[in-house]
Amino acid sequence: MGDLVSSFTERLRQLREERGLTQIGLGARFRLSHATINRYELGRRKPDQEMQIQLADFFGVSMDYLLGRSDERAAPVISKAERLGRYPELATILARDRGGSPADLAALPEIMRASGFPEDHIKAVMGIIEALRIAREGQGR
Repeated sequence: MGDLVSSFTERLRQLREERGLTQIGLGARFRLSHATINRYELGRRKPDQEMQIQLADFFGVSMDYLLGRSDERAAPVISKAERLGRYPELATILARDRGGSPADLAALPEIMRASGFPEDHIKAVMGIIEALRIAREGQGR
């Protein structure tokens, strides 16, 4: 078990540094203090399973890689239905009127924040939605 702890701590530090993030920066993305990230990296504290999942998703690696059980970085491919199943509020909004009402879409960033999405992902999603809206209007729909 000690090997898994040291592998996790090394992998977390490596992934954070590859992204160019400080402990403060990574902590801010998950509403954690830099001290908590520091404890994770030193093996003095272990994140719960939900946080491990969020970290693996954030870094785009498999849980097995993050925990040191595999050297294969790639996360398994998850279908759109499985992804939406994790966030039922998003599924509801996206199912309505092929993209949601204007009120639903206005609430989307806050729902994504509450679900733990990083700000850069929220901005990207909203940018895509806006581009689709413009394209749809351009087609006379």
